[in-house]
Order: sequence, then C-alpha cells, then structure tokens
Amino acid sequence: MKRSASIGLGIALLLAACGQDEPKPNTDDPQYKLGYQAGQADEETALCSQIEDYKDSIAQALKEANICPG
Repeated sequence: MKRSASIGLGIALLLAACGQDEPKPNTDDPQYKLGYQAGQADEETALCSQIEDYKDSIAQALKEANICPG
C-alpha cells in the first residue's frame, strides 16, 4: 500500500512540475543584452568559419560585401 501511495505522489509531483512555466528573461538587464550579443557574435563567427573551410567562393563574396571581414 505504501509503495502505490509513493508512486501516486511521485506522479502527482511530476505533473505539477510540468505545468510550471520557466521565468522569463529580463531583456532590459545589461548582462542579458551582453550575453545575447555575445551569442550572436559566436554564431556569426562559427558560420563564417564554416564558410571559410568549405566554400572559398562564398567566403570571398562575403568578405567583399564586408559581412565576414578578416
């Protein structure tokens, strides 16, 4: 009897936890903005790196357009 009650309680807690929303980020926070900008810069760097490695003609066109300088 105790085991089924424990399982029932565990399921109830799991269902209650699933219904909770995560807190929304504070987009006005300067630290949030810096982190967001850093993430965008990292993605751009990774994309430009892939282009450099695999597509020389596209990389050259992006450099000429000053999208991926360097």
